Amino acid sequence: MERKQPKCIICSRIVEESSKVPLCNIHIRAYNKLALKYGDWKNAYGDLSPREFLEKILENEYSGKWVKEVVRIILSQKELMQTFLGDLSSRDMKG
Repeated sequence: MERKQPKCIICSRIVEESSKVPLCNIHIRAYNKLALKYGDWKNAYGDLSPREFLEKILENEYSGKWVKEVVRIILSQKELMQTFLGDLSSRDMKG
């Protein structure tokens, strides 16, 4: 019996094996960039919540398509938002 590989919740490509979120290689890179850049945006804007950060990314004309797709899915799924918040917290502890 062949095991079905999990599919990306955005585009249905095969999920990146090492990913803890159900995203393909392209979308997990966008997700990781978001988590990485939050600190920079928070420094630039002052007291910027993660939700406000994600909303600003959506409004930004220079944000790429894949990043915006990831932002929309994070904002629409409570479980993914919790995972994203956890990733932000773990990055704060490392930095």
